[in-house]
Amino acid sequence: MATSALILLATLGTALAQPWGKALGLGSTKCSPFPMLLLGRSTIGSKAADFKNISGQFFEIEWEGLTPTGTTGRQTVPGATRNTTVPTTEGTYDVVETLARYDQYPDGTFAMYFDLGNAPIPFQNGQGTFGGYWVTFETAYTGTSETFVSWKINSCFTGSPFNFTELKEGSLANAVKILSSQGQLHGQTFPATTNDVA
Repeated sequence: MATSALILLATLGTALAQPWGKALGLGSTKCSPFPMLLLGRSTIGSKAADFKNISGQFFEIEWEGLTPTGTTGRQTVPGATRNTTVPTTEGTYDVVETLARYDQYPDGTFAMYFDLGNAPIPFQNGQGTFGGYWVTFETAYTGTSETFVSWKINSCFTGSPFNFTELKEGSLANAVKILSSQGQLHGQTFPATTNDVA
């Protein structure tokens, strides 16, 4: 399992052309240019508010197969942090993710932006670094029982210690199972797809 840091996006102006942290004036992005950029999307056959109840809280990441080991702040207020212990191909690491921005709307949609707050993290073997990742996770209302989900992940690592695609697509498949078990799937669901555009 990789870090929860894999989640969904709203593109703001030039954010497609450069890291969103820089586009939003959030200070140094610590690593530029990025060696990896992933864009993904899916349609979930549920109300936006029902999907948000599962995936739209910064501290509640069990739907991704992860559990925070600690949190600070309020989960919809920028500056909140969540700690997670993450197994990777380079060993197990304590990751601190920081919420940079959170937007939510009356129709149940939301947009969440967060990054690797304790970067850079040296590999335990001394042969590389987790330089950082920057994630945008966004939903859009497309119908009474359909919600469009998108994500953008910029990352700067040595090699490929995380499989972001597997984590994100697996997380959304798990969200669909949860919604189904709660009787909240009433629309059409399209499986998640992720494209490496770097």
